[in-house]
Amino acid sequence: MKVDRIEFQSAGCRCSGMCFIPRNWCRPLKLPAIVIVPGGSGFATDAKGGDCGHGLMELAKALCNEGFVTIGYDGRGQGQSDGIRTGHNFAIEDLGVALKFIREKCKAVDQNRIGLFGQSLGGMASVIVAGHDKGIRSIVLWGTLPRYRVLKTDADNRAENVLKGLYYKYKEAGYDSAYVDFVREFKMYDPIDHIQKIKIPILLAGGSEDNQLFRTDEQDELFEATSSSQVFCLKVKGEPHRTRHWSPPFPVFAKMLSAWFSETI
Repeated sequence: MKVDRIEFQSAGCRCSGMCFIPRNWCRPLKLPAIVIVPGGSGFATDAKGGDCGHGLMELAKALCNEGFVTIGYDGRGQGQSDGIRTGHNFAIEDLGVALKFIREKCKAVDQNRIGLFGQSLGGMASVIVAGHDKGIRSIVLWGTLPRYRVLKTDADNRAENVLKGLYYKYKEAGYDSAYVDFVREFKMYDPIDHIQKIKIPILLAGGSEDNQLFRTDEQDELFEATSSSQVFCLKVKGEPHRTRHWSPPFPVFAKMLSAWFSETI
């Protein structure tokens, strides 16, 4: 495969990513593309992505070997990208800019045959963007919570510490804002409020070592909320977006996903 590093500007911040192109591609052929939309850990264009991010990169390579142009990127405040993350709105904006860049600059991509693999927070962004982007033909939501807003209101939830950590980064970057104002401006969106607008095929997927990260009731809630007539659920033992001994082999998982995307995009 051919691997290109990409960069695009989102709200004045430089974002980085990687584009994997099947080795048999040649101009003027256009290929369907899969965009991996990362969760909180990013796509791992460097070591900061950790176990989760590197797993997404391996998944991207495996999907490319199945014949898709595969693009993964780090949003603002992730990996080697500039800026900080101060809300879900950043993830949504970054995905919109990334799609625009891919369509304009990635010559191997068929602009109207794009699929999204949204992991966790990236799934939320995928739901909102797919609701108005007609070039997106199908999406996979991996470990996407139906009600992110609960994280903001539950005082006992670890999200409080997450917000404080983001606030410290915000201050270190030279921004001046009181914590209460920062929290007030931290925007969160619930996928369940937007998924009914999507008519394209949707695959709800997830898994974990101990099954605690895959909550059947959460997937059921998303399933019932969508108006798509082509919505499916997939439970996988292990977490294919992580590089751990109990995760399934990436080539095997990629074949499952490539079968889905081949039929839907």
